[in-house]
Parts: sequence; C-alpha cells; structure tokens
Amino acid sequence: MKAQKIYVYYNIFLIANFLLGCSLHGTTTQPEAGIGTQTPNQTSNQITATSIGHDDKCLGALGNLPNNINGRFVLSENYHLYRPGLELHQGLSYIFAPITEEKIPLYKTENQNVSEFFSVAPNKERLAYLVRDTDMRNGWLIIVENNGKPAKQYYYYGWDNLVWWVNDRQILVSKLAEEYPFITIAFDTINEKEEELLPNYPNIDRGETWGLPSWNEYFAVMTVYSHDLNFVIYPKSGSDIILWDRKNQKTITEFSAAIIGENPLWLSDGQAFIIPASVNSTEYSSRELMRIGVDGQTTQLTNLGDSYKSSAVWAPRESFDGRYIAFWFKQNNTDESKLAVYSTLTGTTSVFCVNGGGYVGPVWSPDGHQLLVDGFFDNIDNYSTVFVDIEKGLLATVKKGVIPVGWMVSP
Repeated sequence: MKAQKIYVYYNIFLIANFLLGCSLHGTTTQPEAGIGTQTPNQTSNQITATSIGHDDKCLGALGNLPNNINGRFVLSENYHLYRPGLELHQGLSYIFAPITEEKIPLYKTENQNVSEFFSVAPNKERLAYLVRDTDMRNGWLIIVENNGKPAKQYYYYGWDNLVWWVNDRQILVSKLAEEYPFITIAFDTINEKEEELLPNYPNIDRGETWGLPSWNEYFAVMTVYSHDLNFVIYPKSGSDIILWDRKNQKTITEFSAAIIGENPLWLSDGQAFIIPASVNSTEYSSRELMRIGVDGQTTQLTNLGDSYKSSAVWAPRESFDGRYIAFWFKQNNTDESKLAVYSTLTGTTSVFCVNGGGYVGPVWSPDGHQLLVDGFFDNIDNYSTVFVDIEKGLLATVKKGVIPVGWMVSP
C-alpha cells in the first residue's frame, strides 16, 4: 500500500513538473483575480495594514541594454507556455555576460539534461542546479562559479526538487517519502552531509485524504523553513497554514490564506515571511500580499483591490537589500500581467506599465535596483527576458526565447 501511495505521488510530481515546471524560485502559475472569499485570520493578533496607496508608472520605450550593467544573468530555454494549449520549450541554459554578450553554457555531460530548478547563493557568486541522465536514473547536484566553471558536483539519489540556498553553505532539497509524502533535506556543501528535516509537526496536512495539501496542488514544497531553520511554515488543512517554532516546539500563529500554488517567501531578515492571500476589501475580493512575523503579527502590505476592482498578486520576490518586493499583478477580467513593486520604506506600491508573461518570478539584481522579468510584448513568439530599471525608468530586451532564473555578481 505504501509503495502504491508513493507511486501515485511520484506520478503527480512528474505531471505537475511537466505541466508547470514550478519550484520555489521558478515557474509560477497565474491566478484568477477575485477568486476566493476567505478573510485572513490568526489565533490571537489582529491584521494591520501598512499600505498607504499605489501609483502607476510608465517606463521608457523598449530599447537596448545599457552598457554598464553589473553582474551576469542566468537564462534558460527550458520553460512552459500556454498558448492556449500547453507548449514545452527545451534548449540551452547558460550564464550570460550582458556587456560582452558572452554565453557560458551550464556544465553537464553529453548524456545529461539540466533540470528546471536553479538557485543562486546568497553571496551571488555561485549557482546550484540539478542535472539528470537522459534515462532519469541518476542525478547530480552541480555548483558552478560565476565564471561558469564547475566548483563541485555531488551524486544524489531520490532528490526531486532543488529548493534554495538557505545560506552560503547549505542547500535545501525536497525528496519523495512514503510517510509524508515529501521531506526536506538540508545538504551541507562543505562536509557533504545530509540532514533530514522530517515534517512530523502537529496537525500537518499530509495529503492523505485529498492528495497534495494546500500549496502542493501545483507541486510547491510541503514545508518552508526560515534561513536559520528555527521556524517552519506548513499546511494544516484546506487553505490554513501554521507557523511553527522548532526551537521552542510551539505554534506561533495559524493563518487562512486561500492559497493556490503559492509558496510562502521568507524575508532576508528572517523575522517574517510574505504570502499572497485572499482578502475581502470594501467591495471586492482580492489577493493581496500579507506579511506574517515570527512574533505572530500579521500585516497586509498591498491594497490593490479597492483601486482596481478586484485583483490578484503572485510570485513575490524581495530585493537583496530588503528595500523592495517585486511581484506580478493582474486586474480582474483581464489577461495582462503587470509588474508591481512594493516599497518597504514608504509602504507604497508602484504598478509599472510593463506587460509581462508572469510565468516566472521577477529576478533582482545584486544591488536591488534592476530586475529581469519575462515579457510578451508584440506577440507570444517574442516571449523573452526583459531588463527593467525601476528607478531610472529603463526597459530593454535581453534575449528572446529564454526565461530569467538568476542574477550573479561579476567574477
């Protein structure tokens, strides 16, 4: 029975992986605006709202890349589009030097394929990704420097998803397991030791009744750990999530969020996470960005629903200096995805007239002033990676036929 159960989960994993290619830092699903009527709540604290409004900003016409861009982009030709039928694109994944336009293909052997899971280390000097043999029997974790040269490679067995660098030393990966069905492994890239973080937390939804729990509907990870691994977020049931203190073995807060395919995102200070959640505005139901602190306090960051008559937000990404949170935004009854940026200093949200694909989360530059996004522009065949400078108002095409998956510092 256990073998049959894990076989079912494994097939769900393969199907979800094929359909959406999604991971914590990878491809996202575009939600319908206005769905859900649940109001966020928690056990003991009231929700406060810090958003003081929004403004609409238009950038300059699509032009050429500036000749002084710092760092190197990580781009991939492996992605999925829905137009309207599912279309899988496969090709090269590489490090791109924007000034010299040099392409450095990611290291792999002739009989290996690069997976869709990538993660740039916090110091922005190294990139981790998974490769698998063409027969899918063997896999390796590859770590390359920002010059494309392989630093380390590790053979692994049973890993399914590269989650993220929890620090400059440890990488989190997910693994299928019969009991849960997913567990998280903290892999130390220095001593090559694995630590299993078993999701045996109180009232966790293991998907035994309805299949994959909560945000796992689109194969997101089951448990989301803080940078120091002292806190964990996990699904309780339906759309409820729990923030658990691992050190003191207690629940900090419970939260109802009507989540579909969205992982919580821990902020860099380790004191809170953010997550899109359904809220009821004065007249319309919208998905807004919520901040939940390790002290249990819940804060609504955005308030776009009242202005746009129902809205949806998804794929939030924090700049490395913590000043901004970029995300995709969609108004109800429209197909256009717009780039939006929330300022943690002013509490305002800027909605930019950058119509993008919204299939992957925005990628921040190491200095936190520019972004790489996926965009459509004139037609879907020109699906491309686009450079955005939100402070200078610049907009430029990087490459067509690729998605952005990372931004590293220069060697």
